[in-house]
Amino acid sequence: MWRIIHNRLPIREALFKRGVICSPLCCLCDGTNESIDHLFMGCDWTKTVWFASNLSVNFAAYCEATISFSEWVSKVIMHHDIEVVQLVLSICYGIWKVRNTRCFEEAELPNALSCWNNAHKSISEFNSRADMLIQSIMHPIPMPDSAIRWTLPDTDFYKLNVDAAGPNNDGNWGLAAVIRDADGCVVAKTFSLFMVHFYFKFYV
Repeated sequence: MWRIIHNRLPIREALFKRGVICSPLCCLCDGTNESIDHLFMGCDWTKTVWFASNLSVNFAAYCEATISFSEWVSKVIMHHDIEVVQLVLSICYGIWKVRNTRCFEEAELPNALSCWNNAHKSISEFNSRADMLIQSIMHPIPMPDSAIRWTLPDTDFYKLNVDAAGPNNDGNWGLAAVIRDADGCVVAKTFSLFMVHFYFKFYV
């Protein structure tokens, strides 16, 4: 969204003006140069997506010369509640995603209603995961209490702790060691990877 507001999206018209070898026409309609204003509010397919959404935005009533899409988005963010902002951001992402799949993969242009449905689904999934995260922070699951406690070494002594884990996808194991003084401060530590070969002998 920052790229839209600050006119930093790699739109075809802008790339063409910079000397990039590409068609400046819109990937969705092939009828008008692809600018940010055209892609997100002027293209016929895009207008259908906005009108099919719960927002029922009618961009046919807007004139690109009167208000730019970045100005319209800025007003939405400043003057509407979070639910409306979520919808607008999600629809923008959906339009951009369809544009890219059509531009780079030559995919068929989907039904405008399906684009809106995908946007609505992504919002529901995001909110669900956000609620789960908030619940996990506010009501953390208690961890089982372990009877094993690390204790400080005696005065003038050091304690060496060693641990190993593995193997990883390459078959390597990891070995780590840390040395602490009597105050619990780390004075030395190391980690290394190594390959372990196991040999088994069977006796009958």
